[in-house]
Amino acid sequence: MKKTWFMAVGLWILFGISAGAQVMEFGFKATPEGITEIGFVYSEYYRVQPAVIVDLEKRRLPEDDMSVLLFLSGRAHVAPEVILKWRLAGESWWVITERLRLDPVTVYYVPIPDHVQPGPPFGKAYGYFKKRKHGKTLEQEVFAKGRGPLFDDDDIRNLVQLRLVSDYYRYRPEDVMARRSRGEHFRNIIKAEHEKKHGKKGLRDVLKEDKQESKEDRIEKWQRKGGEEHKGKKKHWN
Repeated sequence: MKKTWFMAVGLWILFGISAGAQVMEFGFKATPEGITEIGFVYSEYYRVQPAVIVDLEKRRLPEDDMSVLLFLSGRAHVAPEVILKWRLAGESWWVITERLRLDPVTVYYVPIPDHVQPGPPFGKAYGYFKKRKHGKTLEQEVFAKGRGPLFDDDDIRNLVQLRLVSDYYRYRPEDVMARRSRGEHFRNIIKAEHEKKHGKKGLRDVLKEDKQESKEDRIEKWQRKGGEEHKGKKKHWN
């Protein structure tokens, strides 16, 4: 009986994911203060518990790969531990994307204006996106070249991080591309944006600020709602 119980718990930890949740905790607690600034951005953007980030950091998963893993976990609704297992077994991000039954071209595409001509490291990927837009399917492209994956791991890392930085900081993707093309790494972009927004403050102070801002937003929302209700009642009596 005890053995069965332990097996059930083990399977729940490995595959369990609650309805509506994108990812799960890996079995231990962690506070937001225990992660890096980049980890904090990942936790907020991908809506995962800090425990997930800390666990991935403990396993020495590179930051860009961590972002790809969390991105795929959310898109496919598969626990990150499952994807991590495949990755540690040596599978490429392209193969993992296919295993998750996601279209590697569609899922990684970040829309940009037609006049933008992406340079390295985005040129190759956006060449395929352009062909797809003109009606050429992914299967035709693979067959024509007689090759396997169209995107290597670096292509996928760059595309996922492009989406994260442009979404999280509300920048145009082409502006983020330009910074990356000039040689600025995504980790440096994130750190620079964090410092621009919060100065030299530590993560603990940043969290306090965010909490205070959330409280003020709630008060303002409550006051606005109260004013609308009062206005509505006045109109009713008139």
